[in-house]
Amino acid sequence: MKRLLTAVFILPFLLGCKDKGYTGRKITLEKDESGKLTEVDPSVMYDVVVTNEKDAVFYIGDETCSACQKLKPQLESWVKVNKGKIYYIPVGSITNENMHYLIDSTVGYYEWKENDAVPITYFFMEGAVVMQTTYDNTMNFLMKYVTVEE
Repeated sequence: MKRLLTAVFILPFLLGCKDKGYTGRKITLEKDESGKLTEVDPSVMYDVVVTNEKDAVFYIGDETCSACQKLKPQLESWVKVNKGKIYYIPVGSITNENMHYLIDSTVGYYEWKENDAVPITYFFMEGAVVMQTTYDNTMNFLMKYVTVEE
């Protein structure tokens, strides 16, 4: 019985169990000298990533959310230092009429519910979501996998 249990736990490692996480290819953002997040409504997400298939980062937050109050200045600092454009969608700008832009842009990722948790950050490459992060992982992913056009 011990041998069987040992085999069950060791076999995946021997067979090359692979991480299904992000591949590591860099997302390249357009330059932005403003030093601030670019505030937009949900329709811009659709235009940027679906219509134009650009690499982009979209942050959805709320001024009253404590995690958002911590993350937003960190994102703004990254924009100032790295000169890369990060889009900001305030939760208050999401309506029943424009919610379909978010859903259509983030197929399989976005399903807005009343009182949905924020902050949420979407990382797009060539028109597709490659990562969705919450507060904890946003800055790590941003620093590791995002670069800015030369």
